[in-house]
Amino acid sequence: MTSEVRVYQREDLSKPCKRVLIANSKGGSGKSTLATNLAAAFARKEYETTLVDCDPQETSLFWLNQRSGENPIIYGMSGAPQPSRPTLDWFLRVPRTTERLVIDSPGDIDSARLTSMVDKVDLILVPLLPSAIDIHATTEFIKNIFLTGSFRNSGKQIFVVGNRVHRRNKYFHQLNRFLRALNISDIIHLPDSYVFLRCADEGLGVIDLEPGNPRIRREYRAVEHLVETVETALNREEQTV
Repeated sequence: MTSEVRVYQREDLSKPCKRVLIANSKGGSGKSTLATNLAAAFARKEYETTLVDCDPQETSLFWLNQRSGENPIIYGMSGAPQPSRPTLDWFLRVPRTTERLVIDSPGDIDSARLTSMVDKVDLILVPLLPSAIDIHATTEFIKNIFLTGSFRNSGKQIFVVGNRVHRRNKYFHQLNRFLRALNISDIIHLPDSYVFLRCADEGLGVIDLEPGNPRIRREYRAVEHLVETVETALNREEQTV
């Protein structure tokens, strides 16, 4: 993991900082997979990228420790709760040069902390596994987001990302019906693939792999679609400010 920070003032930057929260109270939904791939894609786009890991297990920071210096730099920091510090004090430590901030939230996030985080970000991504249990738990989580004043009155967008999706799985269509019922802007799927496991082990995002490799075409296109959707939403948010 690198802590390299370039020293220049925010007013010298042409790209303002945009903050993306990855959250789901259901454990094992793929938050770290989503956070690390999004951070890698932002860095590959030459954004000054910071990845904040708020989960005590610090899976995203472990991933960052495996990352080679040959890949675009991502600044990593822990946002896990500390007894001696306020819950969100890490916001004050984010490098001023950051243009894209990716926040990997804890799995057991409570409503008060969720409200505080939603208030400070521009976009929310909720990863979801295509199973009946996960869909049920995530429905309640998204309802909690909708009920927070910081979301309800803000015009912010929320996207659900179907993780480890196999189109032949019987829950694939159930997942799509769930997303449409919530009237969520877009349906994003990340396929069930060993490529994501390989990337997790090597500190890579799918976007860091050779784009012309036919063996990863499906995974590469899925991540490209994810990033394009996020960027479009962030740019729209900027235009409405």
